[in-house]
Amino acid sequence: MADAIITALDAIVQEVIDAGVAATRDPGEFQPPGAIIAAPTITGAATMQSIGMLVPVWIVSDLAPSAEGVDWLLGCVTALLPVFGETAAEPVPWISPINPQGLPAFLITARVNVSTT
Repeated sequence: MADAIITALDAIVQEVIDAGVAATRDPGEFQPPGAIIAAPTITGAATMQSIGMLVPVWIVSDLAPSAEGVDWLLGCVTALLPVFGETAAEPVPWISPINPQGLPAFLITARVNVSTT
């Protein structure tokens, strides 16, 4: 089952890259601007043959809060929303040990079902 989840997360990374936004799921390699796909919340069985997950997709700017930074973020969000279907993008600062004050970011929570068969 873990292999199927990892494969699904890797597929999300590739979809984000295909939409034109640099992406990774490795926090040690993440360098804004771009997207980081975080560890999922496992929500349980979606069907008899799949498991549901909520996957945080952070779109993070490397610019200080500014119109230019917001414009970049909005461009990324509008490119990615169609990838994830019916979802929302919430403006939430991305905080890390390197940036404890937080960087401008949007959080998209992708709903994913992973086949268990």
